[in-house]
Amino acid sequence: MILGIDVGNSTVKLGFIERLNSMDVYKLSTNRQKTTDEWLLDIKNLISLANKIVKDVIIMSVVPEVEGKISQAVEKIFLKKPLIVGKDILPPLKINYKQGKPGIDRQVNSFAAKRLYVYPIIVISLGTALTIDVVNSEGEFDGGIIFPGISTSLKVLSTQTSLLPMVSLDSKPPLVGKSTEECIRSGIVWGYASLIESYIKKVENFYGYDFKCVLTGGDANLLSNFLDKKCKVEDYLSIKGLYLLYKQHL
Repeated sequence: MILGIDVGNSTVKLGFIERLNSMDVYKLSTNRQKTTDEWLLDIKNLISLANKIVKDVIIMSVVPEVEGKISQAVEKIFLKKPLIVGKDILPPLKINYKQGKPGIDRQVNSFAAKRLYVYPIIVISLGTALTIDVVNSEGEFDGGIIFPGISTSLKVLSTQTSLLPMVSLDSKPPLVGKSTEECIRSGIVWGYASLIESYIKKVENFYGYDFKCVLTGGDANLLSNFLDKKCKVEDYLSIKGLYLLYKQHL
């Protein structure tokens, strides 16, 4: 069994993976102030809770200051260094960027989607940021877009205005809101759904062929209910990607 750790901007996912479709995933808040020893205790407690015997650990991170602490904690627990995606191992994915590289999370998600589904495929990650990435008919990462995520937009709307409240999205909003709170919910949910669907249509028109699509991230299940286009929802696409990368590295 391996432990796959995905360090995101808001959440750290720890996946105990026996095989591709057999995993237990736990979540911790991405607390940038935590010390290495505090991360060590949290990870030890989760290992005990999961009651698993871990052979190796693979880490993917978009938060360098947390990655270092978790990596050190893992090394203390298992007495060996974890595999770090982006340093020790890279997704085997052709990147069609003019300069630089996309975030390692986008690479891993696109690699996983390519391996798990038929491409061309569009990978939509709904987390702190909304990323939409295009894997073309050749199986290459062809680029995409980055946009503020749902929770980020809600926070900005509440903190940067004087009279608009912070609302939750735990109820289905109407298409046309009938109160300030409903209008915010409707604007966020239908706005993001329209953004995603419109972008997919424009991509398909641009390339001249249809794409499959997969949704992942904390708001994936919510948004999937508002899309006309049928998209597969993968709650733990990144964890599956870490497992696939590890197996390929053996």
